[in-house]
Amino acid sequence: MENFTDIASFSNWMVYSGGAILFVSWLLDQIPAFGNLASNAKRYIAMAASALVALGFYAALTYLPVDTITMLDPWFKIVLGVILAYGGGQVYHALTKK
Repeated sequence: MENFTDIASFSNWMVYSGGAILFVSWLLDQIPAFGNLASNAKRYIAMAASALVALGFYAALTYLPVDTITMLDPWFKIVLGVILAYGGGQVYHALTKK
């Protein structure tokens, strides 16, 4: 997995390295109604949503002033740290559960 040192590296991963696809795939899997759709519908929804997410991150990289990205960076690192710590805890719990 990519080494995210800042919000710009994460955004680049989302745009250029398939991060948007992984994120949208995970997100759609959390929606029970999505699983009930026909395969073609799921494919097109996932493609469209992935493209929109990637374009959204690209727009942020392109149009947000550097000062804004710099200001958001510590907030991003806090949120990412919490998500990773929580996910790590869940993996540990699943592996050690009797």
